[in-house]
Amino acid sequence: MVFNNNRLKTIQYDYHVSTWQIAKAYSISLAELLSFNDLYYNTTIPANTNIYLQPKRSKSINSKSHQVKKGDTMWKIAQKYGVSLKSLYKRNLMRPGTEPMRGTIIFLKGKVEVPPRIDPNQKSAHPSSPYRYRRGDPGHLHYTKG
Repeated sequence: MVFNNNRLKTIQYDYHVSTWQIAKAYSISLAELLSFNDLYYNTTIPANTNIYLQPKRSKSINSKSHQVKKGDTMWKIAQKYGVSLKSLYKRNLMRPGTEPMRGTIIFLKGKVEVPPRIDPNQKSAHPSSPYRYRRGDPGHLHYTKG
């Protein structure tokens, strides 16, 4: 079932599903689906995750901010509100692949003056991120394959 979130065509499954299956079911190229959802390769999407069938927006239309809860990542926040991951990082003065600490306020509109505190224990940005946190080198992300 297709619904609107942030004025975008959105779907959600109540079970895990691969991006390839979604692309096939909605007659959209896998490359487009991955791009629309800030993913880098075919992966399994967790149940009850918003999946966008068109490009996400640079800001949220309805919500101004999000308070980070346990288990939240920037990718999950971007998916929840229909905001591109790149613009979410830029808006909050964060490096791509870093994750905010629990309790931090992430802005979905406007721009922050001071970047939020980063959680050094987060290992990856989202299900198919090319960024990985390297222990022993706090605050620095390194591009690695797979």
